[in-house]
Amino acid sequence: MDLSVAYAHLGMYSFVTGVFFGGVYFALPLILNTAWPRLALIAWHYWLVVAGFAVYMITLGIGGVMQGLVILDPARGFLELVPVTITWRHGRYIGGAMVTLGALGFALHV
Repeated sequence: MDLSVAYAHLGMYSFVTGVFFGGVYFALPLILNTAWPRLALIAWHYWLVVAGFAVYMITLGIGGVMQGLVILDPARGFLELVPVTITWRHGRYIGGAMVTLGALGFALHV
């Protein structure tokens, strides 16, 4: 389950928002005929999102594999998944917070 979530976010969110943000960063100065006032904020936005996705993908990927190993063991119940994956879900929260901070940097800049 967690591996599916990580894979879906990688394919959908990272690609689509990367194209969207890149398009805005390219087109807005051309439309307004002005330069971006704070280029460092663009770099912060980019690196926070990249690092956030890395944390998100690594922790959810490991958590998903652990989840799969528990599900494959017929002696273990379904409720035993929670303690196995809860540690890795904290990485999801941290990575999501980093991505959100990056998006807020974009919103403040525009």
